[in-house]
Amino acid sequence: MQICFQNRLGRCAQDCQDTIQDSLDPNTAQSELLKYQTQLDACVDKCCSTNMEVIPRMFDRMEKVLAQVQTPGTPS
Repeated sequence: MQICFQNRLGRCAQDCQDTIQDSLDPNTAQSELLKYQTQLDACVDKCCSTNMEVIPRMFDRMEKVLAQVQTPGTPS
């Protein structure tokens, strides 16, 4: 579950980076790069905020799995 969560964050951040890179060209001015960096930071921040909502459900699922492991023979 933890790996899935990390992958989800990574995919979201990669999507942010891809979106910004698609906006850049070899002639992008240095002053524009700061604007794009700000956009990237905001996008990644949104990824983190959105995925933070998943954490409580992830912990609930982990607790259920651990409870089943601790009491063998309990039907799923």
